[in-house]
Amino acid sequence: MFQRLKHHLLDNPIYLAVAASYRDEIAGPIRSTFYYPMTPNRPSRIQMDVMLARFRNRSFDAVINLEPELNLQMARVMSVIRTPRRIGFTGPHADDLYNIQIHTDLEGGLEGAYDQMLTLCNIGFTDNGHESQP
Repeated sequence: MFQRLKHHLLDNPIYLAVAASYRDEIAGPIRSTFYYPMTPNRPSRIQMDVMLARFRNRSFDAVINLEPELNLQMARVMSVIRTPRRIGFTGPHADDLYNIQIHTDLEGGLEGAYDQMLTLCNIGFTDNGHESQP
């Protein structure tokens, strides 16, 4: 999944917030990805305030949370970003965080949910991982 996103992100201005633990999976010249540390390696309050200020001063077309589980740090970040579309997975507090929600308990499990997310964002891929033409 991350390899397909990596291929797409190299040429397109999509902004993602990705857990630092996944950094190696999408490592490369991706300027549009913001990494944030997951618990227990939480950022200090100062680091979090700097990161939030970075997001507050920008507008985004959409924000996509790739984490299937609720993460309070990510929820805080999502709450300050100015965007008309907040996309994430269903779960506790999802109604407060996202206006577009993806179910993970449907056929295909989590990978199927990621595919739905890509389709929703109009990012199509062929079986070999290359972007398909609309």
